[in-house]
Amino acid sequence: MSESKLSQSLYSEYHVLNRNLTYMTIALVCIAALIIWVFNIDLKGERTTLMGLMFMLLAAFTFKIPHISFRYLRGKYKNHPEKCSILGADWKSFRDAAMLNR
Repeated sequence: MSESKLSQSLYSEYHVLNRNLTYMTIALVCIAALIIWVFNIDLKGERTTLMGLMFMLLAAFTFKIPHISFRYLRGKYKNHPEKCSILGADWKSFRDAAMLNR
């Protein structure tokens, strides 16, 4: 397989993984909100701090989804020299190349 097609398939897999992680995060938030709504859970008082902490952790995880996808692909393809060379050692250069090849 040529390097161009190989890199395109790797970028495509990266974007699909990002999309799936984002959809799973949204689904978990929706399920949690539905459970809170259906069971009429009171989120005032002592639970306010926990909810704030949960939202901060959720924001940090959502921000890190692209980097998590990159790390997953590096681990997945560590025994494939061609794909490993496309992934490279630098996250930022891979991200820039992946964004150009959407």
